[in-house]
Amino acid sequence: MHDNTFDQPLPSWIQDTKAEARERISTTAFAAACRRGNRAVMRGLVVGLWPFVHHFPKTIIRAIVRSRKRSLPQGRRLLNTMLWHGPDVLSGIRKDEKNHRKLWLNTGEALGLKYPNDFKRPVLPETQAWIDALNGAADPFTVFVRFAAIEIVAEAVSVELLASKAFVSVLGERGCEWFRVHAEHDSGMTHEELELRLAFASLEESPREVLTNAVIQCVVDNFLEAAKASAKLVC
Repeated sequence: MHDNTFDQPLPSWIQDTKAEARERISTTAFAAACRRGNRAVMRGLVVGLWPFVHHFPKTIIRAIVRSRKRSLPQGRRLLNTMLWHGPDVLSGIRKDEKNHRKLWLNTGEALGLKYPNDFKRPVLPETQAWIDALNGAADPFTVFVRFAAIEIVAEAVSVELLASKAFVSVLGERGCEWFRVHAEHDSGMTHEELELRLAFASLEESPREVLTNAVIQCVVDNFLEAAKASAKLVC
């Protein structure tokens, strides 16, 4: 591939992959409960998924730093991509890190949850498995596609649930902010796009739809298991 891979448009089939992820999420029982405004399920999701939300920004920063170091023996393309674009990724994620976690806690507050007391419980095995899977050792392509998949999941959940008047009514303006920041994007490049571009720039060949989709849907699998378990929590 050419050295300007990072700046090439993303493949059109990425939209098909995102549509598949959203379809899988929208047809779950927990999504249906949220669309009905089921406060108990929503509280369970906020508490059960909190460990992942809390740790995700630090996980992605550490992974990007590791990938920058790991890229050295792999060739100059990925190294140059990371040197030029990596700081932008880090800066953007560091800027959003505290904000997204705060917005998640605001959602909990809208549901009557108090931090930290209501969040002090053992991490669900399914949520821990999701965290562990994301942290698993992998090549730079897989690492960055996994992170892009998290953004795809967040966007799919947000777009789906914000379309429900009952869901929005339960949370109110402040409680919906986490979902709005993931459903609505500025004109600049999103985290998802940055991560996919970094993933594809690490390859020696054109990105393959089957492989990329498999990595993304695996992340969706992990999320669905964690969300299903969280929805059953009594909080």
